[in-house]
Formats: sequence, C-alpha cells, structure tokens
Amino acid sequence: MDWYIVYKGRSVRNTLQENLRQAGLKYFTPTRIVEKYEGDRMVEREEPVLNNLIFIQTDGDISQLVGTIDGLRSPYLDRCTGRPAVVRDCDMQRFKQFLVVKNMHVRFLPDNIERFSACPKVRVRAGDFEGVEGYAFRIRGDRKVVIALGNMAVAISGIHHSLLEYV
Repeated sequence: MDWYIVYKGRSVRNTLQENLRQAGLKYFTPTRIVEKYEGDRMVEREEPVLNNLIFIQTDGDISQLVGTIDGLRSPYLDRCTGRPAVVRDCDMQRFKQFLVVKNMHVRFLPDNIERFSACPKVRVRAGDFEGVEGYAFRIRGDRKVVIALGNMAVAISGIHHSLLEYV
C-alpha cells in the first residue's frame, strides 16, 4: 500500500488521530524532540516537523477518504501531474529513519525532485545518514541535502559538508 500526503486542520491533532484509528487507517505524523528553555531549565518537547501535513496509508481513493473523515482538508497534489502525491512504502520507511536523528531539521519542499537534478549529486560518507544520496542545495545560505520522497523533495540539514562526497 502507498502513502498519501494530506493537509489537516491545525488544531485537530488528537481528534483526527482518533478518527483515523476508528476508520482503521494507518497514519504517520512526523514529529521531532526539540530542547527549549522554560524559565531556567531545559525541557524536551515533541513538535511536529510538518505543521499541517499528515501521511495516510491506504489503497483506496484518497480524495473520497478526505471527504469522509473529519479533520482532513485535502490531498497534497503533485505539481507535475496535478494528482494526489504518492509516497512508496520503502521511501516512507527511509523518511521515518531520518526523523529519529537529533539536531537534524527536515524541510518539505513544494517542488518536484526533478527541479534539483541540475544541482551537484552527493552521497553521505559517514554518520547517521551514511549512504544517503541526494542533491546539494543551499536554502537561505545553509547547505542542505535534498532527497526524494516519492516525487516530492525533502531538504535535510545538519549534515556537515565534510561528510559529503560528490558522485
């Protein structure tokens, strides 16, 4: 089964998860642990990586599903095809592995991965992301590795440039 990216309402996290559970659907909300100061002490807090997106696994029509479950707004569309964006299960599992790394930031880019094909292709030589291939790209002066998530592009920061090799 494939995964679909769907927009959700901002304040419906808990009720939406319950609605999806009742419908018997597998879903994934990407989160990360962030350290913040509260007063004079450091506190770890779980925050969403993508504020208004959720991933839903189904083999049915995602557009009809969105209309039946309260809290879902609309499917995220692939800009090239104009159809709901699809993420293969193997790509989704790899994406989940990236999210467990601390001090790493993920940025979901609205562009198709093919937009970055003119950028230098790189492979991570060591560390948590060893073997990952993507494109070196600068966003606001910060070097990121852009990888494919289906046809979508995801930028990962926190990988030191010395760990990259050009392929």
